[in-house]
Amino acid sequence: MEMKAFRTHFGRVILASLCIVLSGEAQAEQIDRVVAIVGDRVITASDVALEETLASRLPCPEVVLCDERTPAADRLIHFAVLRSLAGDAQAYTPTNNDVERALGLLRRSWSDVRGYQAFLERWGLSERDIAGLVYSRLVCHRYLRRNLALSLRGEDADPVVYAQRYAIWIASRKNMVQVRTLESIGVTP
Repeated sequence: MEMKAFRTHFGRVILASLCIVLSGEAQAEQIDRVVAIVGDRVITASDVALEETLASRLPCPEVVLCDERTPAADRLIHFAVLRSLAGDAQAYTPTNNDVERALGLLRRSWSDVRGYQAFLERWGLSERDIAGLVYSRLVCHRYLRRNLALSLRGEDADPVVYAQRYAIWIASRKNMVQVRTLESIGVTP
C-alpha cells in the first residue's frame, strides 16, 4: 500500500508543478536575429553591429568592399558571397604574416591595449576569433583582386568606374550563391 500512496502523492506533486509552470506566461528570450543566410553562412544582427564597429578599424585593400555608405548588412552579404566562392583555394589564402600585419593594425586602432581588450570582452570574442575574421576578409580581398580588379586592367583607376563595375560584378556573383534575406522570404524585420 505504501508504494501506491507514494505514486499517488508523486503524481499530485508532478501535476501541481505542471500547473504552476503552465499558469505562468511563457516567454522566449531573443538572443539574436538572423539578417541573412548566404550559402551556409548565417549573418546575424550581432554580426551587423560588429561590422559597424570594425568597418573603420580593419585594413581594407579593396575599398569597394568597405565603403561605409553601403549598409553593413550588405557589406557582410558581399563578404559572405566572396568567401563562399573563394572556398579553400590556395590562390586566395593569405600568409600568416598578412594576417598578423592586419591584426596589428586593428589592435593599434585603439588608443591602448585596454581599449582593444575591452572591445574583445564586450563582443565576447577572443584574439583567435578576430584572427579568423581578418583571415576571411583577406581571402575576400584576394578573391576580388584576382577576379575583378585584374580583369579591368587599369580601368579601375577611376574609383567611380570601379565601384560601378563592382556593383554589376557582385550582383552576378550573388546569383551563384543562395542568398536569403528577411525581405527575400517575405518577413518584415
